[in-house]
Amino acid sequence: MKKKYNVVLTGVLAAAIATSSIMPFALPVQAESLWYTASQIQGKDSLSVMRGNQAIDFLNTLDPSQFTKWDHPFLKMSPQQEQEIKDYVDQTITNGLTKDYDKAKAIFEWVHKNVSYASEASKAYLNPYDVFVNKSAVCGGYSNLYRAMLNAAGIPAVNVAGIALGQNVGHEWNAVYADGKWFFADSTWGGNHFDSGDQYAAEHLPQSIFQAEKNVDGYHIGFHEGLALMGVDGNVTNVVVPELYEGRKVTVLSDRLFLDAPGITEIHASKNITDIKLADGARKLEKFEVAPENTAYESVDGVLFEKGLAQILLYPYGRKEVSFIIPAETISYDTKETFQAPGLKELHVEEGNTTFASYDGAVYSKDFKELYTVPNGKETITVKGTAELNNYALSFKENLKQVVLEDGIKKIPADTFIRCFKLDTITIPASVTEIDGNAFRELDPAKMTIRGYENSFAEKFAQENHIKFVDLSVEPTVEPTVKPTVEPTVEP
Repeated sequence: MKKKYNVVLTGVLAAAIATSSIMPFALPVQAESLWYTASQIQGKDSLSVMRGNQAIDFLNTLDPSQFTKWDHPFLKMSPQQEQEIKDYVDQTITNGLTKDYDKAKAIFEWVHKNVSYASEASKAYLNPYDVFVNKSAVCGGYSNLYRAMLNAAGIPAVNVAGIALGQNVGHEWNAVYADGKWFFADSTWGGNHFDSGDQYAAEHLPQSIFQAEKNVDGYHIGFHEGLALMGVDGNVTNVVVPELYEGRKVTVLSDRLFLDAPGITEIHASKNITDIKLADGARKLEKFEVAPENTAYESVDGVLFEKGLAQILLYPYGRKEVSFIIPAETISYDTKETFQAPGLKELHVEEGNTTFASYDGAVYSKDFKELYTVPNGKETITVKGTAELNNYALSFKENLKQVVLEDGIKKIPADTFIRCFKLDTITIPASVTEIDGNAFRELDPAKMTIRGYENSFAEKFAQENHIKFVDLSVEPTVEPTVKPTVEPTVEP
């Protein structure tokens, strides 16, 4: 199950992850058409087989001719540099060869033989011309130069990012189209890593294909750990995820979605979605619905859960409702990030929940010893006296104005109320014997009032920090003003 990842892979970033570990992958999804068979790789996880099948199968739905020109959005080359590479390929590497397959292999062998793997960051060139001149790179640079040289020879190619199995590190290689078929080639590793199906399935797990998408009625279909909805046109606000693309199941919702269309207000996931990659940017999202037949996810009142409701995955930032009830089945959510919607004022927990409890519209541990979440739209709160305060549940609450700490609370740690800029009144009981000097960091003491008791730690703290103090033991009780009933004047 995928949680919240803020990763959007590009050719530049792929090289950066060449020596970094990767998050666990999603569960395998049955490929629509077979390229390799599991029997070809004894003892290896069939996920790599399925993912390889899916990647090649997707490329087979596209026109290869659109991948014959180097057009990376960041790693650009001048026309003179492109011509220099083309002249070298034509005159030195592929001279005398007529078939694209033979040309692709000759270029593959030249890149692997002539480029050295960079041992330091300053030599890890990415731009294909820089790699061509300096002959030093990591896998991203190898695959960029190989693709640029293939394009120079008129051969379609794309960059592929994924995992080098066995090493469990990020890696990048190419998919090449020659003599009527797509296949993988890894010029970094060289040797038998050219169009070797069983070898690739054993050692490579494809994750993303760069710059290979098809726009279908404003929906951008691509490959990202499966056939994926990568994005939508910027004017789309209500996203209905397609079940199929050219007869193949669309199983992934990409984390790039909101980069293309930040104005999205609704998402409706189909029954075929098995991997939703969540990301920041969904500031206007009001509702996330999932088809009832979906086996991986479900939704309640527009809030996204994993199937069975055990985990809350996304509470839409733009959700209009002011309250939400956490189901009895829920045992997990991101206590810091999930309920950041500015309109949410009250959180409650359904009776029978064994993990969470609620009090005055906030979420606690079942035993009320820890305060987990205060909704971002809440303006006033009474904190249960059994709770031990932390530095995140009450912090960064942009609407919080008044706080009452019940008797029993002993300590207010650093950053408890950091950036609660509207906070003007806090009631501190006599049980509090420690207040960190940074508990109210970045707040203006001249705009605050501490309510407490004479000779308490709260009074001492208020005096030391020049905060107005109101003594509750002598504070008069204000009775409501009752206006006399005035009888109407009756005219004679």
